Amino acid sequence: GYAIVEGPFKKIELDASQYIIMNDPKTGERRVVEGPKMYMPKPYEISGKIEKKLSLLNNQYVQVTDSLTGHIKIITGPSIYTPSAYENYNQIMTKVEIAITQYIICTDGKTGEKTIVEGPNLYVPKEFEQVSDVLNKINLKNNEYCHIKDSKSGLVSLIEGPKVFALTPFEKLIIQQELLPLSFNQYVFIK
Repeated sequence: GYAIVEGPFKKIELDASQYIIMNDPKTGERRVVEGPKMYMPKPYEISGKIEKKLSLLNNQYVQVTDSLTGHIKIITGPSIYTPSAYENYNQIMTKVEIAITQYIICTDGKTGEKTIVEGPNLYVPKEFEQVSDVLNKINLKNNEYCHIKDSKSGLVSLIEGPKVFALTPFEKLIIQQELLPLSFNQYVFIK
């Protein structure tokens, strides 16, 4: 008998920042080969194109979806991440930077529940979560006060300074002003 010889073929050269997905059409198996490596494909194995690993900085994150299960996970930086053979990812996003005098309101896309995240924080939104713009906390000086209205109950509260605070998702600042400076021998009539 005769043997059929194919080749010669070049090995696949992967550096430390690269990976490739290999497909075996006989078994249907897909697998990832990570660099650094000189890889020699098995018989019948078909190679995808060489891809770059995800390189995430400290202020970055990416949402990765498993195309078989639909499971979503979030990968945060700093990190170098190699997706599995069945994972897809969207664009690399920037974490929400919240200073000590700031906060954000997060809304769960499934339940509608709202939560507050206060700074300082480099915040990574959870899956299905919507994040408000970065908001400034209310900063009342020693001689200031404000009225806050709760939109759920309709109640208005008085808050005196000095105080720095974040409004809850259902609160609204109605008025913020200075206290009336009165000496011990002065008074005021309120109608």
